[in-house]
Amino acid sequence: SAALSYDILPWLNVSGRARIDNTNSVYTQKLYASSNTTITEGSSQGHYTEITNADEQIYADVMLNVNKTFGEEWSLVANVGASINDVRSRELSYRGPIRDSGVPNLFTVFDLDREKSRAQKWGWQEQTQSLFGSVEVGWRSMLYLTVTGRNDWASQLAGSPQKSFFYPSVGLSWIPTATFDLPDAFTYLKLRASFSSVGIPFPRFLTTPTYAYDETTQQWLPTTFREIGQLYPERTKTWEVGLDARLWNDLRLSASWYLADTSNQTFQPTVS
Repeated sequence: SAALSYDILPWLNVSGRARIDNTNSVYTQKLYASSNTTITEGSSQGHYTEITNADEQIYADVMLNVNKTFGEEWSLVANVGASINDVRSRELSYRGPIRDSGVPNLFTVFDLDREKSRAQKWGWQEQTQSLFGSVEVGWRSMLYLTVTGRNDWASQLAGSPQKSFFYPSVGLSWIPTATFDLPDAFTYLKLRASFSSVGIPFPRFLTTPTYAYDETTQQWLPTTFREIGQLYPERTKTWEVGLDARLWNDLRLSASWYLADTSNQTFQPTVS
């Protein structure tokens, strides 16, 4: 990972980050020649499985950040930026019984029965490109208005009528302890209210026809569900009010009430 930041002005800077995460794993299963032939697919020589997984995530963003005060009453904290998140996963597997003329307990793909062994290659890629921004305006360090917005272009939306989705939020907070002379018991008190709308893309491949490999027939077959053209991202709208308090310096209290409404949820149930 790497991060860079440059101060253009005392109250204005630009920053960028990049990160690459790679995870590789190898799973093996060895059933020795002494195993029950029921689980070795009839082989008295043994059975071998090898699965290799490779996962990669690349993330990068760039942001322009503002932190400025105007006189003694107003403050502004804002940022605007763009990001990209690319996730890939690959899997390669071999499994099968050791051939009758092979060496017992020699666990290698070259010693498997060619007629009964199976190989699979599987993988997927998802990418989300985003533009986002937020603005927080403060007045006399007692009243704050926060507005955010984000637009995502997700690869899962390919083939659907909506190629991207926007989700905003707005929040208002007030600090009575910075406004009035409250009793000494109230060291700090903040009241807050907010609304947010968050979007989530539906699972990949739902709007794009794909094929699945049948190990039994060794043929590519269409998926068992029909692609859905009129499909939209999941949307959750949340309303919240709450308070944060510190009493007698040491006692902290936080309470919230919220209401969430989710629509356009996508399920893939098993059909009997």
